[in-house]
Amino acid sequence: MENFLNNVYLGRNDAWRYVMTVFMSFVASNVGAGLILGVIIAALLLLKGGAGALGDLSSFSGPTLLIMVAIGFSASMFFLYVGLKFIHQRDFISAVNSRGYLDWRRILRGAGTWFLIVGVLDMVSVLADPSGVRFNFGSGFWWLLILSILAFPVQASFEEIFFRGYLMQGIWSVIKRPVPLIIINSAIFSVLHWWNGATLSMSLSITVSTFIIGLVLALVTLADDGVDLADEGLADHLGLEAVGVHRAALVWRWPWVSTLQTISM
Repeated sequence: MENFLNNVYLGRNDAWRYVMTVFMSFVASNVGAGLILGVIIAALLLLKGGAGALGDLSSFSGPTLLIMVAIGFSASMFFLYVGLKFIHQRDFISAVNSRGYLDWRRILRGAGTWFLIVGVLDMVSVLADPSGVRFNFGSGFWWLLILSILAFPVQASFEEIFFRGYLMQGIWSVIKRPVPLIIINSAIFSVLHWWNGATLSMSLSITVSTFIIGLVLALVTLADDGVDLADEGLADHLGLEAVGVHRAALVWRWPWVSTLQTISM
């Protein structure tokens, strides 16, 4: 546990370095993504002519959302790399694990294991209540599949490396106790998911469930000295989250959730 957390001491940890890195990873990257979205809207207005083209913006909740996810989180990952390498002056891999390299076989094996588990659970759910399920294999779904393969691995990787790697190591440099470390880290992670719900009750539900997920993933990280491993080597949580968001967008569509309103299966 402490081998991974102590990687924070491989670089410099002044408060301003964290402020700059967090600012770049979230604010600067989102501003950049917003500018790109603005260009898309402007192009739509020019092509369709006038403010009437704004009616087409409802289609942005599908494939365009995934394009923005890919652009936004790619920028976030880039700025996190810049922050670690040049502001904190330590290697990027130090926020991933304590071994110095990424074990792709474990990531793929973990993702495959989790995919099998949720696949079985989904099958049981469909068999238990087939009337509540409607399948959709139209052309929109296959475009969604391609875009999600490009977008979600970047999103999942950034979230795990930032929250369970960079941020948790930073908190450890101040709080040397594992229990408060896990709670604070999971609370920050969950609060940032508040806006995923379309209603107050759904936002509360998502925040609480995300807090619990954050606790589990933080424990996995501490148990295995890195975000690319998992308890007993069965399921990597980079793979776990990547499969999870793919499942949320590709397999199921929940109308009460304000994000991931996609042409799912």
